[in-house]
Amino acid sequence: MFKTVLPDIHTTLIRPPQPPSTIPRVIQVPIAELIERVTSSTEQMEENIALAAWEEGDDGDRFGGRKTEVRVDGALGVAWTPFEVLVDGVASTCGTNVFSLVKRVGTVGVSEWVICGIADTARPVAG
Repeated sequence: MFKTVLPDIHTTLIRPPQPPSTIPRVIQVPIAELIERVTSSTEQMEENIALAAWEEGDDGDRFGGRKTEVRVDGALGVAWTPFEVLVDGVASTCGTNVFSLVKRVGTVGVSEWVICGIADTARPVAG
């Protein structure tokens, strides 16, 4: 994953409020720390991201009909991706990832898109 992410970025994690507060928590985590958390977990985690277009037979209900959206303006892009996370095969959390992207000249002289920012919401899946 590090190859597709600019070094030293932080992720912004928006989490449900902790009672008695009604204000969502905003947590910033260095990307390296987030990757370490995910890769060192002993739980079997799988993240499913919504498609950009539903076709017959796709599970659009899983994401409440929401789809991935991508916007591009020159060398700037953003991807809005609804997701769900399965832990040990059971739906655990859902929300939306937002990836900010920039196009740059890659190591072999070819342009490539890289992530320059990440934010996400996550909430427990209603049971």
